[in-house]
Amino acid sequence: MGKIIFILIAAIFAIQLIRLPGVKKLPWFFTGILLFPPSLVIIPSPSMPFPRLMLYILLFVTLFKEKNWIKQFKQFPFKVPLIILFFLLLCVGLFDERLTLFLQLYRPVTYFLENFFIVFLTFYYVKNINDGLYVFDFIVKLFLLFAIYGMLNYVTRNNEYSAYIASLYGTHDFANDNMITGIKRFRVSSFAWHAIYYGYLVITVLLLETFMFTSLRLPKAKKVFYIIIGVALLINLFLLNSRTPILSLVVGAFIYITFAIKFTKKIAIVFFTIVIGAGAIFFIPKAQDVMMNTINIFTGRGNVKEDGSSMSMRQAQLRASEREFMKNPISGNGFEYITEGLGYSSEEKDRKSNKDLQGFESYYFKLLIEQGILGMVGNLILFVALIVWLVKQYLKVSTFGRKVIVFTSAATAAFLVFIFGTGDMGTFNVFMALLGICIRLVMLNDQRKVIYYSTVTREVLEPADSIGLSSQSI
Repeated sequence: MGKIIFILIAAIFAIQLIRLPGVKKLPWFFTGILLFPPSLVIIPSPSMPFPRLMLYILLFVTLFKEKNWIKQFKQFPFKVPLIILFFLLLCVGLFDERLTLFLQLYRPVTYFLENFFIVFLTFYYVKNINDGLYVFDFIVKLFLLFAIYGMLNYVTRNNEYSAYIASLYGTHDFANDNMITGIKRFRVSSFAWHAIYYGYLVITVLLLETFMFTSLRLPKAKKVFYIIIGVALLINLFLLNSRTPILSLVVGAFIYITFAIKFTKKIAIVFFTIVIGAGAIFFIPKAQDVMMNTINIFTGRGNVKEDGSSMSMRQAQLRASEREFMKNPISGNGFEYITEGLGYSSEEKDRKSNKDLQGFESYYFKLLIEQGILGMVGNLILFVALIVWLVKQYLKVSTFGRKVIVFTSAATAAFLVFIFGTGDMGTFNVFMALLGICIRLVMLNDQRKVIYYSTVTREVLEPADSIGLSSQSI
């Protein structure tokens, strides 16, 4: 019965993605990839988890229902880096002698679509500034639900949502492993499939909320609402009890506060953060340990068994990854080699890989082992192109556009710190989906003065620095 209910929910989401026009598809898409974990499989063969189904439906609708997507792709500023990356990933698949020709093509194509091409899909559906703000505001509101359920996890010491899905589909219940059984550190996961992945979601939405709060003159009621969500998410950040998300947030927040906020507001934000942090340390057990353990990532002082990974553990993983890399340095050992070739499994009882490889706690290790130089070059080209483009656009856009650029830079830096600190964990689709919206917003702000009517607040808005705004009726 439970599976039938989820199939019906998926059908409703699919219908909305197909039926709704333009940007109104995106709230349904983001809800689908955020609220439902990858263990929730709607179609058994070929395996189609809920988030993957949402992506392919959006892709299908875009390619076969939208008439001008080819024209839009030609205008997309990162079409060349994406095409180069796709070709390099295709080479990784074709050089994998373990696979049949079908899998040699299937794996790189699906990997590219699910991790990178989504950046164009969200870019395509944002036609004006209102569209981007509409989606951003929806995501912030959605995470009030995440924050509330995360705090309920802490109070009840149970994640019934994760337990139900794990029981229904016979999958690993990561959420309750870290609460009921007490394995490693106590962590909340809310609706996310894993606490550390949830940490990435929390810090990304905190950065997004900071951008919205400091870039727009929001009504007082909405400001209060945003503050409530921000405080709740900060509490969740400590409750999920992971160091890398905190470090990622520090890096991203430092970039945004330094380059996008006036001095007086810098002081106010720093003061607010100190108060919330001090309150968390005082009221939340072991919150101080979380802060100290964040530092231990680099000092190597943390005990691996109790505190998670330390620098010495990561060095052991790096050495083991380099040994695998040398077996096939150009194209790597192929997609899924870590699980199929090395025998790594998230289930310790099924794990056959060398103990030095446990965790694969960096995206860099994955690139070394599976994709080799080709994959690393492809990723490098894409992210360097993004940085260069943002720098070039900085002097061409309005003040609001500059804040979008700084937010994009902050979110990208936080993302890179996260994936290289703890692995990608399926975060690419979320990051790339948000990045596509940011790219479009930057392109829409190529004039010194921009005025628009916001669907977020139903009134004409102005940037917080008093630049004038113009009308766009929606």
